[in-house]
Order: sequence, then structure tokens, then C-alpha cells
Amino acid sequence: MRTFQCSDAKSHKFWTIDVRGNRFTVTFGKVGGAGRSQTKTFPTPEKARAAADKLIADKTAKGYVETTPKAAASGAEGLETAIRANPHDKVVVCAYADWLAERDDLRGEFMQVQIALEDESLTGAERKRLRAREEHLLAAHEKEWVGGWADLFPAPTGTEGRGQINHTGVRKYEFKRGLLTTVHFGELTVAAARGVRQGPADPVRP
Repeated sequence: MRTFQCSDAKSHKFWTIDVRGNRFTVTFGKVGGAGRSQTKTFPTPEKARAAADKLIADKTAKGYVETTPKAAASGAEGLETAIRANPHDKVVVCAYADWLAERDDLRGEFMQVQIALEDESLTGAERKRLRAREEHLLAAHEKEWVGGWADLFPAPTGTEGRGQINHTGVRKYEFKRGLLTTVHFGELTVAAARGVRQGPADPVRP
């Protein structure tokens, strides 16, 4: 939960937002009072976070100042920073996957599935089940986890990986442990480079 306050000559108000999976709840009112709460549900957790970020930006533009305790605000940020520093640290990646899954974020489950597939002791049936779940999650959420930049360039012939398929059936990029790790450019254009640079919001992308 993130908390904000706004004070001026006429009022002293608070506003909070709590994002859980594909929904969030905002509570607002006068400081010292119970306030009113409203909950909104979205098709996906990514859309909920995007809408929450927009609301937060609107509130801060109107003079609200964040008062979230630092420890609460930095839970995800700390894990993301640790992954950027050492993306090969499986312990940290697993912790981040669990953190997301506990908040009903399907990206966390996708990470857990890909991590589980690294286990060489899996039976054929177990591996088949995990592969099916991996493909289902990727098919349902690939655009949200990657973004529109993948449509700005073709993939080279002969590449492999788990990512959007072009008209020749070739993957354009790869996920490892649920993180976008590799992009296969068939032709690196200025538009494609800018698209990759700008988004979407994979917080732990190098």
C-alpha cells in the first residue's frame, strides 16, 4: 500500500492506493478520519498497475506528497535492484517470483513455471504439464509483458526461444526464469531500438 497526503490553507487530506493482483482499492478523506474506499477491477494485473501509476501521477501533480513508510515501499524495488545487479542469482529471482505470485500477479506464476522446468529430475508428464501452462500464460499475457515494440522489426531466420512468433514461425525474443533476456533482431531500425528502450515496464529488464 502507498500513502499520500496533501495540505493547504483549507484542508489536510490523505489518499492511499493498495494494488492486489488485477484490482486496486483507493481510500481517501480528511486526515484523522476513516475516509471512503473504492475498489476497481481490471482484466489483468498489468492493467491494474498501469492505472494505479496514472492515478499516483495525477495525485502528485495536484500536490500530494508520498508518506509511504520506506520499508513497505521498497519491497519489490529491492528485489528488482538485486536482480539487475546479478540476473543469474536464482535465489533472488525465486524470491521475486514468490513475491509476485503472493499478490496474484500471473507474471510470478510464469516465472515459477520456467524455474521449475530447469529441474532435470522432472518426469515426462510433469514437464509436459508445465510446458502447457508456460505456453498458456505466455499466449495470454505476452503482449503485456513485452509490448508493441516487437511488431516493429522482423526476427532473423533460424533463431529459437520463447517469444512472439513472426510470419515465418521464428521467435523474436526469449524469456528465462520469467525475465525477458534476449531479443533477436532481424533488422534493427531506429523505431525498434526506441521501442525496446522505452517499454513496456519490465522493472528488472537490463
